[in-house]
Amino acid sequence: MKRLGWTTLLFAAIALCGVVESVANEVKSRPYRAPANADQAIKEIEALQGAVRRVSRKSDALEVDFRFTFEALNDAHLQYVHALENVTVLNVRCSNITDAGLVHVAKMTTLERLHLTKTSMTDKGLKHLANLKSLTYLNLTSTLVTDAGLGALRDLPNLKKLYIYKTKVTPAGIAALKKARPDLEVWPDPQREKQRVAAVLETARFALKNAEAKLVVAEKDFKELHPHAKRLKEEYEAKKKTSDALRKQYDAARKRSEDAKRKANDLKRRADDAERKAKSKPDDAGLRKRSQDARQQFEDAQRQFEQLEKATAQSKQRSDAANAETRKAQDMERRARDSKKVLEEARISVEAGRIQAADAQATAERSAANQP
Repeated sequence: MKRLGWTTLLFAAIALCGVVESVANEVKSRPYRAPANADQAIKEIEALQGAVRRVSRKSDALEVDFRFTFEALNDAHLQYVHALENVTVLNVRCSNITDAGLVHVAKMTTLERLHLTKTSMTDKGLKHLANLKSLTYLNLTSTLVTDAGLGALRDLPNLKKLYIYKTKVTPAGIAALKKARPDLEVWPDPQREKQRVAAVLETARFALKNAEAKLVVAEKDFKELHPHAKRLKEEYEAKKKTSDALRKQYDAARKRSEDAKRKANDLKRRADDAERKAKSKPDDAGLRKRSQDARQQFEDAQRQFEQLEKATAQSKQRSDAANAETRKAQDMERRARDSKKVLEEARISVEAGRIQAADAQATAERSAANQP
């Protein structure tokens, strides 16, 4: 399964807000009632169509999720969270929360992740986040924050990721924040985007260059080989027939050589055995004669093996050379046979490459224009 990137997931979440908003409209707005305890606070949150859950099975940390409350949620309702302990995640995206609601959020000092996507929060509200020293993740996508408000985030020591898509923040504001906090990952990051766009453009140009080079070869093959496809096929089939015959000759020669080697080895063992027996009885003329005959038989067999081995090597060279010629002929026949199809595909690849390169160039120009 293809893994979705952060940007895709982010915009999918924003789209989801609009889909489920109608459900929240059915929940009648409830006034804030101070809860007596945590259980009552959770009931009130759930009555607003919110949810309280553990961050993980192995942790007591809590996540409070108001993202599907929409019109039912107001700033005062955030006080319910104060009755809960160890809340590390708060999600109020797609809700009616305003800067006033962040006054209550400021008291949630255990927060590590805060989702404010698609709320009416402004620079004024950002100032209330100064006490959230444990905050590592902040999502301000589709809010009203500007460059001026980013200054309030510089002193959040543990903030590692900041999302500011579809805000009024400019590339200059991002650059200033990155200069003050080089450890902070910001999305979008103009510098990172510039590098990404440059890499995409380089890749597109390289792909186009390769496609054009392949087109030149395809045009040449179609012009020079396609008219001779029938003849090249006949030449290939003839060379293959010759190659197959030489291969059979080589296989037969190799078998004869292997048989001769086995025979020579067997005769050598016999000669060595006869020689040992003759040495054990030096006065036995019959043993000496058998030893000499056995040695002669071995030497004759060895010479025959060496001759066959040499002939086999020569046969192999002829077979290998014919096989190489056959492969060349096969390649020429294939190129001639497929040249029309390859040419059409090469033209399509070049056209697609030109479109991709043009798109990448346009993206690079827009990115350069947006740089501070």
